[in-house]
Amino acid sequence: MSATPVINNLYEAKAPLEMTRGEKFDELKTFSTITNALAKQEKLMLHGIRYRPNYKIAIAESFPKISGEHLRPQPINALHAPIFKNFRDLEKTLVTKLKNVV
Repeated sequence: MSATPVINNLYEAKAPLEMTRGEKFDELKTFSTITNALAKQEKLMLHGIRYRPNYKIAIAESFPKISGEHLRPQPINALHAPIFKNFRDLEKTLVTKLKNVV
């Protein structure tokens, strides 16, 4: 493993685990797949010694109810309007309306 905390391949994650724990991790495969990488990540988090401070974070969430029922007929009517020669004109109009809603 290099001096930086970057794992270049999955073997570089398995070898230190086996060395520091003194046991074999035969269930950890070194073939490069997402599943194998996630398994390595799980074992590194479980057996790792990285210090993770307990940050006091407060999250304020709000979910206001926004009714948009009065806007539903506008896009439907816009499809039938003769001013739109193609879908690009329609898209521009809908994006403009969306910006006004948000």
